[in-house]
Order: sequence, then C-alpha cells, then structure tokens
Amino acid sequence: MRTYTGTSSRLLVAATILALALPGVARAQNPSPVATAPPDSAALRLSLPATVSFLPADASSSQSSGSGGGVGVGIKGGFLYNSLSFSDASQVYDGRAGWTIGLFFGGSSGVIGLMGEINFQKKGASDATTGAITDLYYLDLPALLRINFGSRSPNGVGVYAILGPGFDFKIGDSISSLAIYQNYETFNINFIGGLGVEITRFIIEGRGIWGLRNIAVTQLTSQQLKSRSFALQVGVRFN
Repeated sequence: MRTYTGTSSRLLVAATILALALPGVARAQNPSPVATAPPDSAALRLSLPATVSFLPADASSSQSSGSGGGVGVGIKGGFLYNSLSFSDASQVYDGRAGWTIGLFFGGSSGVIGLMGEINFQKKGASDATTGAITDLYYLDLPALLRINFGSRSPNGVGVYAILGPGFDFKIGDSISSLAIYQNYETFNINFIGGLGVEITRFIIEGRGIWGLRNIAVTQLTSQQLKSRSFALQVGVRFN
C-alpha cells in the first residue's frame, strides 16, 4: 500500500505540474495578436524621397497662389494717331486719328521675355493743301522684347518696357481723292518702343511706331513717304 500510495502521489503531482504547464506551451506556440500602434504619418513623410514632387518649389508656390507671372494671353486696344511725311517735305500731311485692337501673348515670369501680338489698325492722314483724306487698314504683327520692372504678381503693380519690330500688311485703304499718291505699298516694317503699367491684370500702355520703309508706290514718286504713329491702349491679361 505504501508503494501504491507513494506512486499515486507522485503521479498526482506530475499531472498537476503538466496541467499548469500546458496553457503556457499553447500560448507560446499560438501567441495572441498584439495591438500595434499605427505608423507615424510624419515618419512616413520623412521616409519618402524628396524627388516625389515633379515641380520646383517656386513653381508649386506660383501655382498655389494663382500667379500668371506675366505670361499669358490678353487683349489691348485704343486710340492711334498717325501722320505721313515725305522725305523732302514737298507735300505736307496733317495727322489723323485712327484705332488699334488686337491680341497679345507671351511675356515673361522673369525680367526679360518675348511678346507677340496680332493687331488690326486704322492709320491715316489728310492732305494739308487739298484736304484729301487717306485711311489705311493694316494687319500688324509685332514681335517684341518685354522688360519687366516691379511686381509680376497678378495682384501687384508692374511696369514694363517694350521694343522691337512690327510687320504691317495692308488689307484695305480708303482715299477721298484721285491724287497721284493714292497708291500705297502693301507691306511696311516698323520699329516699336513703349511703356506700360499692369495693375491686377489691367493694362495701360503707350507706344510709338516708326515706319522704316517707303510706303508710296515707287513708280509714282522718287520721294520716301513714311508713317509715324502713337498709340494709347488699355487692355486686360486673362492668365
């Protein structure tokens, strides 16, 4: 009986130890899920490469501010005063009011840029002796260098200067007499220079236009007849 009792006691102790040990083994083999903290978004942002942005910082800030930076498309138009004069002053013309209207495109987000224009213009003069009136209608295509000063923000105030050539193609004329000089060349080259102010996309501009070619039909006169104009315009830039 002693042997049986001693053996039973030892078996009971071993069973108790095994019962206590099994849950720990089970937990070791099948660990319960551990809640983990979500990844730090700031750390993720820091881990991303800097090249993930395809725009330079200044371009991004420009886009977010909505700045056109002086580059865009717009319209301008206004008053144009024109005169005609012969090189030997043998015939005197009085100046005559006309008009100009058209589109411009280009400019620059920096200090210097290029600007093109497509303009329709009415230029003319009147004969001081006979009173004959000449009106000439042109398609004018300037290619201008634009120099910017001051702010180029769409909400700022900027000043600019322009200079460069303009190419005139005559698309019509109106002459009130049959004077010998009623015929005019269909093409002219001008030099253009001017100043403008842009305030929150609205433009006020003055420019001088100096014709460089003889516009009288050469077989009718040996003298050089050249055009001179001054234009005062207002306009608006769309973007």
